[in-house]
Amino acid sequence: MARIDIPLSVNVQHALDLPPCAKLRIPQGKPLTLTLPTGGSMQAITDLSKGIPSDCATSMNIMVQVAPLLAAIDCPLKILGVIGPLMEVIGALTSGDLLGAGKAMEKLTPAVEKLAPCLGLVIPGGSMVPFVKDLLCLVRASLNCVLTNLRSVQELLNGRQALLSVSTSDAELEVANCTKDNADAQLAAIGQAIDPIAAVLGLMAPLFEIAQLEPIKLEVAGMSSDDLETLNTTVTVLEAAVTAIDDITGGICAG
Repeated sequence: MARIDIPLSVNVQHALDLPPCAKLRIPQGKPLTLTLPTGGSMQAITDLSKGIPSDCATSMNIMVQVAPLLAAIDCPLKILGVIGPLMEVIGALTSGDLLGAGKAMEKLTPAVEKLAPCLGLVIPGGSMVPFVKDLLCLVRASLNCVLTNLRSVQELLNGRQALLSVSTSDAELEVANCTKDNADAQLAAIGQAIDPIAAVLGLMAPLFEIAQLEPIKLEVAGMSSDDLETLNTTVTVLEAAVTAIDDITGGICAG
């Protein structure tokens, strides 16, 4: 076969030329850490499932970690803001320095006022109620997700039962067995999803008490494709938990 050289314009040839390695080199993300006020540091977590992390990815990862940290230390910082002036007041009173105590009180009063919203956390009812209700809405969303998957497994197993009642061939029995294996795999994953939800509700017990709300407990048995009755009972229990959440929250998270 004869070789034919086709002349190319300078522009086309330039477009076909490989760019220098410097332009193809993958940029290396810089380690990103945040020094914590309590000592130690927080480091960005590298998520390789999303490819080689960029500086943007690592900074956003730190931001995701910082947001709950700042929310968690808000009240403790306000408490520390009270302790300093309070110690000055106590020290002045102990030494009989009424003038010094008065000056220290001028700093203590605004510090206590800033702490007022935090006191609602331990006052029966108080600001704990909105927090508990919002948290219950998150639990409700998780429960509905679990219920959607459980109902899907129910339909799958009901179809398997119908197939077994009429199946005569080895091929149909193979499909039925495969369906059972898939259902068991789904139920195992769903069970692992239910456990942390039940744990969260258990950890919320003190919050329910402070907010003066009826606690919700979630107790379910292990599920298997061989025990449709237990599966149906689990669905009923989860549906009852969703209803209880709606009663407590007044339907603010229904949907």
